[in-house]
Amino acid sequence: MIIKTSKPKAIWKAKTILGEGILWVSSHKAIFFVDIKKKNILIYNIRSKKKRIIRLNKEIGFLTHVRKDIFLLGLKSELRIINLKTSKILKSMKIEKNKPLNRLNDGKTDPTGRLWFGTMDNLERKIRNGSLYCLDKKLILHKVDTKYYITNGPAFINSNTFLHTDSRKKIIYKIKIDKNYKILKKKKFLNFSENNGAPDGMTIDSMQNVWVC
Repeated sequence: MIIKTSKPKAIWKAKTILGEGILWVSSHKAIFFVDIKKKNILIYNIRSKKKRIIRLNKEIGFLTHVRKDIFLLGLKSELRIINLKTSKILKSMKIEKNKPLNRLNDGKTDPTGRLWFGTMDNLERKIRNGSLYCLDKKLILHKVDTKYYITNGPAFINSNTFLHTDSRKKIIYKIKIDKNYKILKKKKFLNFSENNGAPDGMTIDSMQNVWVC
């Protein structure tokens, strides 16, 4: 099947060092994304065309919307719930305190409201120091998988099946879990050749097409 798409157009030449984590928040009529290395959240209002940059004290891998002005940030070694309007920190959870050279990378909420995110070696050494986590709706953290080089994704098929990537290995995995967050099945969904580059972030559209960066 051939999918026709529009030609990409730059709406903000933001000069990011490592721009990632696109998030559309309909109630804000805005697109949010991050510059990991500059420690910035960038916000573009599609109605007013207004641009805003929020500077943080740590590298940020992703953010997700909770409600109103409340967001959850995936920082270098921390999950932080914050009011972006007032800058008030509502909750902070330290992640992988025993791995100071790691950082949080990609993350996303699933259709049930759980947060999935991965970690990786911040120096991008060839060591499998990364893990996959899920933060449930009671804010309980579950370690789901380990031994990743560079975690990316995920993209959700249903409430217990999703796609997840190890970018350095050039592999997208299909993972099925049980109600206790234990992996029931993990298999290669797609293996990229050298000519096709490395898979990064991804999403699944309403027609179940997988879009991979």
